[in-house]
Amino acid sequence: MKNKKGFTLIELLAVIAILAILAGIATPIVLTVRNNIKGKMFDTKVKEIKAMAVLCAEQKCNGSSECVECDTPEDLCREKFLKPEQGLTESQCLLNPVNNLPMNTCHIKLEYVNKRWKATFDGKEWNGSNWVTRDHCKKD
Repeated sequence: MKNKKGFTLIELLAVIAILAILAGIATPIVLTVRNNIKGKMFDTKVKEIKAMAVLCAEQKCNGSSECVECDTPEDLCREKFLKPEQGLTESQCLLNPVNNLPMNTCHIKLEYVNKRWKATFDGKEWNGSNWVTRDHCKKD
């Protein structure tokens, strides 16, 4: 009698089929979690940008109704309220974690209401003549 060593072709195909099914189930879940994390990173980055814009406006604009010194992340980096991310220059400053595009020219709308500054990140960029919506300034 021979000793059987190894697996039959049917056993190997069954294992491969099971692994393929598990991979097919896990892949969409992993991608969804990854996208959720990138969205949360974007939200956190926007909160930081808004907080630094308010701090900049409080220090630089002295209660005037308009504050253009602090209305983009690039301005905040130049004024040292934000530090450029690792490997980036002051002109790029921050990357959108969702699409990895620079957020340096995204608009931060600053309003002086009831003796306090309020910052809104509106997903727009200055194109030379007006503010336009840009993908690198948005989460999705």
